[in-house]
Amino acid sequence: MERYNIYNLEFHNMFAVVMAGGNGTRFWPLSTISNPKQLLNLTTDGTLIQKTVSRITPLIPEQNIFIVTNTFQREELRRQVSEVSAIPSRNIIVEPVGRNTLPCIGLAALYIKSLEQSSTMTVLPSDHFIRDEGRFLQLLCYAQKVVQEHDCLVTLGIKPSRPETGYGYISLKNRIYSINGTDIFKAEQFTEKPDRQTATEFLASGKHLWNSGMFVWRTSTLLKMIERFAPDISVELSKIEAVIGTPHEQRVIQEIYPQMRSISVDYAIMEKADNVLVIPADFGWSDIGSWAAIDEVWQKDANSNVCMSQHIGIDTSGCTIYSDKLVATIGLEDVAIIETEKALLVCPKSRAQEVKIIVERLEQEGLDEYL
Repeated sequence: MERYNIYNLEFHNMFAVVMAGGNGTRFWPLSTISNPKQLLNLTTDGTLIQKTVSRITPLIPEQNIFIVTNTFQREELRRQVSEVSAIPSRNIIVEPVGRNTLPCIGLAALYIKSLEQSSTMTVLPSDHFIRDEGRFLQLLCYAQKVVQEHDCLVTLGIKPSRPETGYGYISLKNRIYSINGTDIFKAEQFTEKPDRQTATEFLASGKHLWNSGMFVWRTSTLLKMIERFAPDISVELSKIEAVIGTPHEQRVIQEIYPQMRSISVDYAIMEKADNVLVIPADFGWSDIGSWAAIDEVWQKDANSNVCMSQHIGIDTSGCTIYSDKLVATIGLEDVAIIETEKALLVCPKSRAQEVKIIVERLEQEGLDEYL
């Protein structure tokens, strides 16, 4: 395969970790535990995990790509990935239980370190949509160049287009570097999911970016940061590291991993570290985080409706409709109507983030057959 390489980077020490263990609860009822968002075909040309893997293989060798998932999704994920790449099956890491992003990334880092001591890691969610994949690879190259030359943590930030309350934000400090006209800034502060007024102020300031959850760093730098800011998790990871490549590996992971504290890499590391740099990204990004966001990737009709079904509408605009049946609507505006074989969701798109609460209620009431 011809490699995308604008800086003569050393590919042997470049690795990627794709986080694919989430359940996509805000995308219920289409997204379920056994068939979550990353395994769905939402863009008509491949599932989100397939798109994520295909997107990075021009830059990072397939044998250097690791995917972290869970037992419910393992087999279907392996099947889908095998259709688009030759990633070795041993590179699919299965978490015994979900422990948020820091343990997930830390576990993958141990496998990478065992293969290459001087490695760099690109960490990516499995369920994002990126329109300009060439620009995406270009910015990853910039990030790789920075971390190979400096001991820092790099994240990609997205210029906000609306006062979104479902995303975290990064405020920018001073410019540190400029590469081919792309400025790279020092991060000043991370803010998790602000209220509407704060998000509106962030949008107006021009100094805040959405936190995309995409990172690049040296593997050694990450492990040092975990030791510094999350020493309890570092101790548990050390126990696993001692048995990687031995017959005891899986048994120890099964014993140790569930004991780890559940915490995100943002809370544990990024909000505390003083060596975080941010590259503003402009490649047409969406995390397709809710039914309100799907119109960023699906085509709209003349009335701004997004329909993945046969639809007849009277005075209907701005709606998102998904069903195998004919859907007829009258006098609706900005409503999501999502029907699957087992469930029907109807809600204002402005409250689409609250679908996660529906999933929590189903769990509390023992209605697992709908999850």
